[in-house]
Amino acid sequence: MSTAKKVLLAAAIGALAVPAAFASNGITPANNERGYTTHAMPASGLTRDQVRAEFEPFQHNPISADGARYAGGELGWEIQGHKSEWRNGKLVHADTIDHNAPRASTLVTPQSRAEFEKMYPS
Repeated sequence: MSTAKKVLLAAAIGALAVPAAFASNGITPANNERGYTTHAMPASGLTRDQVRAEFEPFQHNPISADGARYAGGELGWEIQGHKSEWRNGKLVHADTIDHNAPRASTLVTPQSRAEFEKMYPS
C-alpha cells in the first residue's frame, strides 16, 4: 500500500472517530487557551422510546415556555411573544404561552445584594 493511500486511510478513520469521541462529552467554558474544557456527561436514564415520547409534542408545536419558536437551521429560535385577537367583541389570548407564569421580581433582597457585591466587588 502506498504512502498516500495510508495517509488517506488514516484520515478517513480519524474523521469517523471524531463524532464518537464527542458523543458523551460536555463542554464547560474555561479561562484557558482553548476557552473550554470537556467532561463526561451523566447518563439520562431514559430509554429511546421515552425520549421520543417527550419530543413528539414539541415537534407538533415547537414553542418553548418563554414563547420562542424553534425555526431550525441557521435561524435557530425566533421570539414569538404573546398574540391577542378579537373574538366576540373581546380581546383574548391567541397563543400557547403560559399566561399564569410568575413575573420576575424587581426587588433586590439584602441577601442577593450581598451575593452580588461578593461576586462583583467595586
